[in-house]
Amino acid sequence: MNMQDSADSECQGTKTNGDRPGPVRGRKSDLVKILAFTVLAMVVVYLLTQTPADIFQAREKAMRRICQRNIATLGTAYTQYLKDATNGHSIRSIAELVPTYIERELTCPRGAWSPYIISNNTVICPVVSEHPDHTLR
Repeated sequence: MNMQDSADSECQGTKTNGDRPGPVRGRKSDLVKILAFTVLAMVVVYLLTQTPADIFQAREKAMRRICQRNIATLGTAYTQYLKDATNGHSIRSIAELVPTYIERELTCPRGAWSPYIISNNTVICPVVSEHPDHTLR
């Protein structure tokens, strides 16, 4: 047995190329990769199930705030109109406040952009019957 044969017999237990048998290396790193992928997949599934509900709630909250801000703006404009009006008549529609008291006619985003109503010196959202939270508090 020469030196080369002795070196070959010692190395047979290790994997030097695809043809020789030897110990399989990297099993721990493969397991870590699989676990990391599984955890990542679970996080993605969780986010996909939670996000639509959060987006819907945020959208509803934004519409409610827009409506409340519009009611406050219209209330202030209407109060100013009543102070300025010398003839004592009230207005029939919000459009009469434009452009003197507000820049444009404000509408509720929830009510398909329906205009607000003024009744008994109170600004009312057109969808308040379906959405009671569309009131100024």
